[in-house]
Amino acid sequence: MLSGSAGLAVAMKPSRYMAQENAAVEYAKLIPAQFGEWREDSAVSTAVVNPQQKALLDTLYSQLVSRVYVNKEGRRIMLSLAYGGDQSRDTQVHKPEVCYPAQGFSVLSSAKHQIETAHGAIPSMRLLTKLGERVEPVTYWIRSGDYVVRGSVEQNLVRLRYGLQGKVPDGLLFRISEIDTDSVASWERQDAFVRSLLAAVSAPSRSQLVGSCSDGSSAHASECL
Repeated sequence: MLSGSAGLAVAMKPSRYMAQENAAVEYAKLIPAQFGEWREDSAVSTAVVNPQQKALLDTLYSQLVSRVYVNKEGRRIMLSLAYGGDQSRDTQVHKPEVCYPAQGFSVLSSAKHQIETAHGAIPSMRLLTKLGERVEPVTYWIRSGDYVVRGSVEQNLVRLRYGLQGKVPDGLLFRISEIDTDSVASWERQDAFVRSLLAAVSAPSRSQLVGSCSDGSSAHASECL
């Protein structure tokens, strides 16, 4: 009985990695250096907070992109992408609610949000973080396979659905933030930044950023699987 159960468990273990389908994707090239009113400011000294320490980064992620974009008004938005090919429980993308405190920040608030775009609504999270006098409103989402997920429940649900098909989803953390004490204005600017970025990339590139099931219902869009 035990040997039979062990054999069944091995047979049911997901073995098809979606990352193999996306092996040629290079996120540093996918994100343009200039779009809409925004252009990359490679000389800026403002630090983009890393999601984790380097040893863990190397374990969790195969691609990292960190940039600062500036508009004509001098507003700067920090962009961080972290891609991992294995969204199993131990190697899944880490959420900023955990990562920012690890860097010494306090998370003052956290709320679910939807970014309305011409390509559908993107389920996202808004955080208000603070380190000393630095106030940093943050917007982020996590793509897991074809879905955008928020929180452990949705991450686990998507992983289970793919697991039943023998698949292991890949994952992307998309995070933007700005140093600004006016969080409401900053979050509105961040939403506009996302809309401008998505308008500037191709449909296949958009699906790498927001999946193909991000229609506002996120992990509940079972028809996408």
